[in-house]
Amino acid sequence: MITLDAFFYIMVALFAIIGALRGFKKELLVTAAGVMAVFTMEIVVPMLIKDLTATQLFWISIGVMGVFAILAYQTPSIHRFVEIGLFERKVSHSMLLGGLVGAINGYLYLSTVFHYMAQANYPVAQIIPPDLATQAGQAVAQILSYAVPVHLQGTYVYVGIVLAFICIIGAFV
Repeated sequence: MITLDAFFYIMVALFAIIGALRGFKKELLVTAAGVMAVFTMEIVVPMLIKDLTATQLFWISIGVMGVFAILAYQTPSIHRFVEIGLFERKVSHSMLLGGLVGAINGYLYLSTVFHYMAQANYPVAQIIPPDLATQAGQAVAQILSYAVPVHLQGTYVYVGIVLAFICIIGAFV
């Protein structure tokens, strides 16, 4: 058995390794997709579907985050982009920046899922809610207090969207 905070940090490290292997420009697209996913969860889903329970919102967030992540990680492999050399890694600093942005992406995606999972009171049978009296429980509470959806609400979501589009433009220019 593994604690949620240990799982979180292991997965962020895995995202960082993947980001280093993919490079900076590709990871910027993943960041933009992650911000778009949070926007979708915070603004679009509540507008489209009324009266959602926390458990339903959690499962929808898993689906939305998964779809955006799959699309973001697969889009740069389209042959047209590869043929023109748009996403080639040419220098090692792209690898370092890719690793850093990959870690940020891991934090973005995982903290969002953890946030909705905590709101739904951990609806997955294999995941037990953390005991806040323990050090591991306090670590999970700290992760949840810094989760992306906690801070990316209201007008900050729109600022995030603008920054995401700047990332996309930066990746293509």
